[in-house]
Amino acid sequence: MFSRINIMEKAVFSLEKYFFKDIQLHLGNLSKDIGLAIEPNGIYYPKKKKYVLNIDFFAKDNKKDKVFAYITCVSEFVFEGNVFQKMIFLSFFMVIV
Repeated sequence: MFSRINIMEKAVFSLEKYFFKDIQLHLGNLSKDIGLAIEPNGIYYPKKKKYVLNIDFFAKDNKKDKVFAYITCVSEFVFEGNVFQKMIFLSFFMVIV
């Protein structure tokens, strides 16, 4: 039997804004051997309670050893209280300044 949660909790953060900082596409004669990579990194600003997350996306033609797509997205989140310090799962791509 499944239990239901009837009370929804308010989120401890909100997305303030996001934008695409860089988009580069070099399409052409691509092989079928394509590699994808996503590299997240972020900075937390404690005084502002703001987290800025950068996500870099790469698509590479492995046969030609050449990146043919590169996209950078930037997102800014605002946190309530001191909740951010409890979010340990973000620490592997985070810098606190």
